[in-house]
Amino acid sequence: MKITANGIRDGEKLEVTYDGKEFLFDGMNNPFLASEIRVEMSELHPIGGTFVVDDKNDIRNIIEVLTNYFFDRPTLDVTCSEEIEPIPTYDDEVEDIVY
Repeated sequence: MKITANGIRDGEKLEVTYDGKEFLFDGMNNPFLASEIRVEMSELHPIGGTFVVDDKNDIRNIIEVLTNYFFDRPTLDVTCSEEIEPIPTYDDEVEDIVY
């Protein structure tokens, strides 16, 4: 799995890549920025304002953090090398679904 996100961080263009194990920033390791992302991941922010995944390492959670919480402004420039599981809806007949 590989996730790539491009955005503006502290006023500078930045590319973040994640290979399932570590985050790289413009191709380099940065423990400080990686820690910031991991803290945001542990918050389990609602995706789309309504759906919360129950695993901080869920690919949908990582993409949510990179899209809406890490960069100075939200970015839509995020790609993923694998298929992302859709968010369940009421039509999916999921028990105990809460929105």
